[in-house]
Amino acid sequence: MRVAEAAEGAGAGSIILLGTVGVVVGSAFLANVLPLGQLGRLASGGLIPLISVAVGLAVAAGVALVIRAFVAEALAIRRIRHAENET
Repeated sequence: MRVAEAAEGAGAGSIILLGTVGVVVGSAFLANVLPLGQLGRLASGGLIPLISVAVGLAVAAGVALVIRAFVAEALAIRRIRHAENET
């Protein structure tokens, strides 16, 4: 699951990086520094689509890690119960 851990870190790091760009330019954290496009076009959202992708990556990887932990715990409990029943 190192891939999920790396993906979660990359997503969180991307959020920090995108936020810091606004501060470096002299604006607020997560301020939009990209030009807005034409209304209705895919690239009209400025920084918001990039932030959404970063948040989605961090959340999806975090959910994968939580599910992995739950499954590992359930399997450990099953092994313990199986070992107890054999004795």
